[in-house]
Amino acid sequence: MSAPKRKRTRAIRRSGVNRRLFLKGLGLGGATLGSGLGLSACSGSGNSDGSSTANTGTGAPVGANQSNGVQPVRFLHGVASGDPTASAVIFWTRVTVPNTEQRVAVRLDVFEDDALQTFVKSEEFVTDASRDFTVKIDCGGLQADRFYFYRFLSNGVSSEVGRTKTAPADTSTRALNFGLVSCSSLGHGYFNAYGQLAKRDDLDAIVHLGDYIYEYGNGEYGGIGPYQPSHEILALSDYRTRHAQYKQDADLRQLHLRYPFITIWDDHESADNSYHDGAAN
Repeated sequence: MSAPKRKRTRAIRRSGVNRRLFLKGLGLGGATLGSGLGLSACSGSGNSDGSSTANTGTGAPVGANQSNGVQPVRFLHGVASGDPTASAVIFWTRVTVPNTEQRVAVRLDVFEDDALQTFVKSEEFVTDASRDFTVKIDCGGLQADRFYFYRFLSNGVSSEVGRTKTAPADTSTRALNFGLVSCSSLGHGYFNAYGQLAKRDDLDAIVHLGDYIYEYGNGEYGGIGPYQPSHEILALSDYRTRHAQYKQDADLRQLHLRYPFITIWDDHESADNSYHDGAAN
């Protein structure tokens, strides 16, 4: 059964940021985007947490000045991909910045190989505090039923290298293999099941059936691991903090690195047993 086609939207471009400003924000100077040339100049240390300097002014995106000794831009939340079609995949990351008043220029690079030698394409994005410095790019023009490798770059710093996979153009030609997960409560234990799935090499995607996070506070439902924040999450900032905690779990992070996710909502992403009359809380 073929999945319904998703309406495609172009990657968000923030107003007032031209190409020259974007290149300065990446710390690339005159390097050319959209080609394999100049990539070594922006690979940075290649460490997952990054190490570089950043501009603390409020004009140009972070990275316009790399010599002032300020804390580096980092990718503490890893990378992820999801909702694959035969020609497109959504790519995600979050940039940790030293100054939350800044805009941050980010570039996505996609390759055919894990050595990052066969370049496919790049996408540009500028993020800021209004979206919690997250980056979400719907990247099209890809080939069906193929693994791709990707990374994000900002201020001369590279994220970890992730792997994703597009869907087959014709799903009747072969069986699809999915990893099936759900109900991921940090309060009840550990995510080693994610780690075991990440070791497999025979899957097309991970299907998460909901409850990707739980909204409870410490000790309210499961007492093995403490939550961040410690209280029940209610405000937007609470949800962002809880998502950040989940994204930094080593096993979940590794699975996001290996496969695209197809994620379905359930109640605990928002409130326990939510319905038209309200919720349990």
